[in-house]
Formats: sequence, C-alpha cells, structure tokens
Amino acid sequence: MVITHFIEYPSHTLLSLKKGKKRVGYCTYSCQVSKCNLWTMTIEKPFRGHGYGRQLLNILIARLQKQEISTLELVVLGGESNVEMMGLINKMPIIEKCNNLYQLQLI
Repeated sequence: MVITHFIEYPSHTLLSLKKGKKRVGYCTYSCQVSKCNLWTMTIEKPFRGHGYGRQLLNILIARLQKQEISTLELVVLGGESNVEMMGLINKMPIIEKCNNLYQLQLI
C-alpha cells in the first residue's frame, strides 16, 4: 500500500510517496495563479520501473486540477536522454517545448 503525504512550506509543497516505512519517491512544486512549476521529481532506484513515477505524477495532477491549475511547467534534466521522465510527459498534452523546458496542459 502506498501512502502520500503533502507538506506545505512557504515557498513550495512536498509530495512524498511511501510504501510501508520506505520512501518510494517525492516531488516538490510551487504554484502561482493558474501555473505550477515542478521543481524536482525522484523515484528511488529500487522502486523504478514499477509505475510509481506515473502514480506520483497522477496524484500531483489531480491535486492541481482541484485547485484549477491549468499548466504544469518543468525542466527535464538530461533532456530526451532522460527516458523515464520523457516516457511520463510524452503521454500528456504538451503546450510548449523549448530545449528541456516543457509546459503541459492539465485542464
């Protein structure tokens, strides 16, 4: 069973996934008006390839949609050679791409 935790800080929010007592992964993000910036997203190595990245992103998107956030902006470190992250975002509507910066449509 995977447990999610949201921790609100003044400058950003931390979303953490845990399986039992082990951290599966996390992301940090901040929002302004209708746009959200995804600052980090990490799945721990033993949990990669099991759908946790997709689950983490889906939880984040559901929360942002409830807040009527329409755009998610992120930089993909490593660009297209970051196969895992590209696999996640290529299934989403991309509004704009400039180098490694992506804007994804949420609503």
